[in-house]
Amino acid sequence: MPIISEVTFSKIVSRMDAEYFHPSYLKMEKMLEQTSNNPNFNVVMLRNISSRIRKGIFSILKTEYRDQGIPFIRVSNIRKLMIDGEDLTGSVKSAWDSCPC
Repeated sequence: MPIISEVTFSKIVSRMDAEYFHPSYLKMEKMLEQTSNNPNFNVVMLRNISSRIRKGIFSILKTEYRDQGIPFIRVSNIRKLMIDGEDLTGSVKSAWDSCPC
């Protein structure tokens, strides 16, 4: 069964890929917008709180993970549109310096 999304033309001008307008993504975007208007939450863009953002599997091995060090966020740290900092891991600076990512 096809999935139908209704969006205004002004939104389509900025993005042409249909997947971007999937109903579940639009719902999440609306939740974020509502949350950002709530004074009890501080919603920020990751690029504003990180000096380096990379995606995918890269060459920092699990053996180089540390309890302290340069923290990094894994997919498992993202829950309900929020970063759960309870089990963030880190790595030594030398691992990041040698990473081609």
